[in-house]
Amino acid sequence: MKPLFILLMAFSVPFSTGAEPKLPVGYYDVAARKIPEMHITRNVYFISGLAADERLFENLALPTTYKIHHVKWIDPLKHEDLESYCHRLAAQIDTTAPFVLVGMSFGGMVAVELNKFLKPQQTILISSIATRNGLSGFLKTVDLLHLHKLVPGFIYKNFYPAAHWFFNAHTKAQKKLVKSFMEKASRTLLVWSIDQVVGWRNEFIPKNIFIINGSADRVFPHKRTNANVLIKDGGHMMVHSKAAEISPVLATQLAKVKWQEAPVTN
Repeated sequence: MKPLFILLMAFSVPFSTGAEPKLPVGYYDVAARKIPEMHITRNVYFISGLAADERLFENLALPTTYKIHHVKWIDPLKHEDLESYCHRLAAQIDTTAPFVLVGMSFGGMVAVELNKFLKPQQTILISSIATRNGLSGFLKTVDLLHLHKLVPGFIYKNFYPAAHWFFNAHTKAQKKLVKSFMEKASRTLLVWSIDQVVGWRNEFIPKNIFIINGSADRVFPHKRTNANVLIKDGGHMMVHSKAAEISPVLATQLAKVKWQEAPVTN
């Protein structure tokens, strides 16, 4: 078990990316922006992180003019690739009315894949990446050497300390939430999702994309993400822990969406 424990701890240490760069012009430190009032309800579909659920978004506060939906993860079929999986997942999205996709972490990667055949008014990523270039050198090495396949699925579901550190879960409530996600997720979905993350080959960037990332994200270091907005000290779970800062950023961006116009085609 000692070599396995060392391997698991290695999974939790991202490669150093050097000195911290200056925060970009889009940076938000404290939230407090007035959101334009809207009178037309529009559909916003939230896609949670790897094997997680809608509880990640429970602290967000958005205008009631938006109709919020939460896409539910489904178990992958045997040997199913991400493209086929996303086509099945898309059955939960009503494309007869204008809609926006909001994806967190792996959910953001899935939102990009959905953008290839759906036509959302906009795709918003939180704590996520748009292409394979956003993956850290560490995750690319894990993929190259297939290190993630050396770890049994039951270990992924039960190795909480590493998950807490990796996802920046600091408070008792956050740690409890992460543990609940891992316990609730099926082993099949969890193992498959990790494989899809490290092995993602996407180079397609949707024209209507908007990215919100955190300066302290350990999963997807922000300097690789080309974020439109960078949240100071935002970790990977910042959509939950810093919802007060992200809510106005998200609501402001949704207010800019041209809901009654044809969506931007890729």
